[in-house]
Amino acid sequence: MVGRRLRRHQHRHPARRRSHGPHVGRRRLHVLGLRAEHRGESAPPAGRRAGAPRPGDRHRHRLDACLLSQLVGEHGSVTSVEVDPQVARQAAATVRTVGARPLLLVGDGAAGHRRGALYDRVHVTCGVRDVPHAWIEQCRPGAVIVVPYCPGFGDGHELRLTVTPDGAAHGRFADYADYMMMRSQRDPADRPPRGSEDRRRSTTGIDPRTIAFAPAGADLAIAALTGLTSEGGADRDEDGELYRLWLSDPADPCAWGTVKWRPGSTEYEVYQVGERPLWDDVTAAYFRWVGWGGPGRDRFGMTVTQSGQYVWVDRPERGLP
Repeated sequence: MVGRRLRRHQHRHPARRRSHGPHVGRRRLHVLGLRAEHRGESAPPAGRRAGAPRPGDRHRHRLDACLLSQLVGEHGSVTSVEVDPQVARQAAATVRTVGARPLLLVGDGAAGHRRGALYDRVHVTCGVRDVPHAWIEQCRPGAVIVVPYCPGFGDGHELRLTVTPDGAAHGRFADYADYMMMRSQRDPADRPPRGSEDRRRSTTGIDPRTIAFAPAGADLAIAALTGLTSEGGADRDEDGELYRLWLSDPADPCAWGTVKWRPGSTEYEVYQVGERPLWDDVTAAYFRWVGWGGPGRDRFGMTVTQSGQYVWVDRPERGLP
């Protein structure tokens, strides 16, 4: 179980920014195939194992470990991995007061807990850009992994994977989900103030808010096709009100760009640093998604194998590069 909520893009759907609370916990348990009213009857039935890698939100850590312990019953087991020792100690004290008996460990959730395998369910409450294959290796065929997939472009997405006998996992994106990223997958805290000497100013007729407020399906397509990340929000400068969209390339910390919208404008200022034309790549990916008919989040899925992962549309054979 992994646990911090990530405060991401100011421009994204304000009513959906928070992915926590009891209603979210119940919904995510349902996605895992668990229902509290059918304790011991729904999957995983009593006697099965649930694993939970997490990076450290004390409230969700306590809640999830206790709920899963109740659902798997006295013959099952729950293993919860927490990266922050202080949070782990506080969670352990709280869990004991309610009589739950999950195994609470301190460590890197990305590595899972091999000694407790094989697992039937893995419930993750931190965002990941890359799904650790260790989680799949430590699951039995048919196991379900629910994880917030947060590639960094627009919203995050709740991904439900099913493990197959060949050591892979396949699944679809079920809903919105944003959490604080797993520590090992976080971007650098600060955008570089300078970067490449290759700097370009231009204009575009494409309103940057078209990209910033695009549907979740577009976010998935742009992230998969470009590998870029975005961030944006309303601002003011010496010229007045504006909306600024930031673009960056995780593979090149010196490559970034901004696009500015101002009221009444029909052309928008583009400023790019580095050799890669970030704005051109993003808009090309967006209109490619439009050309597909604008598929929604529920038509996208992911396959994870030992050699890597890829996003697909409708079926695994239609993978995105």
